[in-house]
Amino acid sequence: MTQRKLAPQTLAILRHLNNVGSISNVEAQALYKCRALPRRIADLKDTLGSGAIVRALKRDATGQRYARYSITDHGRNAVADFALHA
Repeated sequence: MTQRKLAPQTLAILRHLNNVGSISNVEAQALYKCRALPRRIADLKDTLGSGAIVRALKRDATGQRYARYSITDHGRNAVADFALHA
């Protein structure tokens, strides 16, 4: 895989996934001011491969549904092509 430059917000989401393992839309909005997490995830899937990130539908304590995105082992292996510490 050739090294590609990611947009700053997309790179921040990738760093979070690599360090923490998962992220929800609320977390992305609060931590990175990301208002379009599904779009950033799609960008990452285009870059890393479709199996790199998976979505799990969850329910919070009030019964509200939300999506939590997690990085897979395939995704962690593909992340090596990016300078995440810059």
